[in-house]
Amino acid sequence: MTTDELYNKLVKVFEPGFLSLEKNNSIIVTESTANGPGDFIQLDVTSYNNKLFITDQLLKNSNNAFKGKPAPCLNEECDGIIITEINGKNYIVLIELKSGFCNGISKGRGQLMASGIKILTFLNCIDDFSLDDYYLCAILALQKPTTEKLGQIVKKESTNIKLTGLDKLMKKVSVEDIVRDDVTTKELLFDSLPIKPNYCLPVLPLFIYTVQPDKISGAIDLTNIFVSL
Repeated sequence: MTTDELYNKLVKVFEPGFLSLEKNNSIIVTESTANGPGDFIQLDVTSYNNKLFITDQLLKNSNNAFKGKPAPCLNEECDGIIITEINGKNYIVLIELKSGFCNGISKGRGQLMASGIKILTFLNCIDDFSLDDYYLCAILALQKPTTEKLGQIVKKESTNIKLTGLDKLMKKVSVEDIVRDDVTTKELLFDSLPIKPNYCLPVLPLFIYTVQPDKISGAIDLTNIFVSL
């Protein structure tokens, strides 16, 4: 099923305002909950084929149906979802933007996993849709730590306070680079929920993209992501 065909089926089931078929080379994904003037609020995502864009509103409007706590919970959403096809392969890309680095990674992972479960639940009700025909991945875009924050992390590491691997990850990440750091349902405890395995994937390929602490926007080419899948 092509991206256009999937879009035509989805708009017969869901409110058209939650979906769009984009024919431009790029899509601007925005952070709807930015709190301050220096927050990371925009990511320009490039892909040279038609793209189906699902806004955060589709998932957000379903949140009231799900328990919000205790963790893990599905009462969360990412900033947007892109479905596209390149060279005969279909991709579903979950995207989340964050301003804080450590807290952003911790919270963003949960949001992306919850969003993946929910969007697969919705898509699997569509005729002729099969997850076997798609590659699923996630992008977490965030600002790199400031010098002050970096010092705090190093200090915590020196006092043996466990940072669940974030300190090591931070050392691998360089500005405007992409680091793969897959997340698992077991790590986030989602395997404790009674969800079918084909909805709650054991591993979600996660790509972390960073910008300078004072930048409020970034750009990424999906081609650089897809070659790693």
